[in-house]
Amino acid sequence: MTVHESSEEIVRHAPGAPVDGLPGRERTPAQDLLRGVWRENPVLVQLLGLCPALAVTNTVENSLAMGLATFFVLVGSSFLVSSFKSLIPSEVRIAAFILIIATFVTIADLLLAAIVPDIHKALGAFIALIVVNCMILGRQEAFASKRPVGRAVLDAVGTGAGFWWRC
Repeated sequence: MTVHESSEEIVRHAPGAPVDGLPGRERTPAQDLLRGVWRENPVLVQLLGLCPALAVTNTVENSLAMGLATFFVLVGSSFLVSSFKSLIPSEVRIAAFILIIATFVTIADLLLAAIVPDIHKALGAFIALIVVNCMILGRQEAFASKRPVGRAVLDAVGTGAGFWWRC
C-alpha cells in the first residue's frame, strides 16, 4: 500500500472484490481473464516480474520463449494450487506454492533445453529465476489459493497473457 492509497482502494482492487465498489457485483469469469491483460497488467501496471521482461527480451525469439515459459508456469501452478488448496496447511502454504512453481519451472527449463537449445542458452539463469518471480507467487497467494480451479486458471491465462504481451 502506498502513501496515497487507502485501505478501501486496496480492498476495491482485490481479486473477486465487488466491481466498482458496489456490493453484490462480483467479477465475472471474463473479467478475471481480461483483467491481467490490460487493467492489472503485471508488467505495465503492477510493475511485477520486470527482471525477465527487461533482461533477456532483447530478441523476439527470447521474448517469446520467456513469455511462454512464464505463461506455462503461471497456468500450471495456478491449476495445482487451486486444486490442492484444501490439502495444504496454512503454515506451509508459501513453501508449498514455491515447490509447485519450481516443479513447473523445471519442466519448462527442460523443455526449452530439448526443443530450442540456443534460446535456452541465451536465457540462461533467467528461466530458473521464474521460481522467485513475485508475480507468480503473488497470483498463487492472492487468487489461486482462494478460488475454484476454473477461475484460477482464467486469472492465470489473463495474467500470463498480459506478461507475455509485454515481454
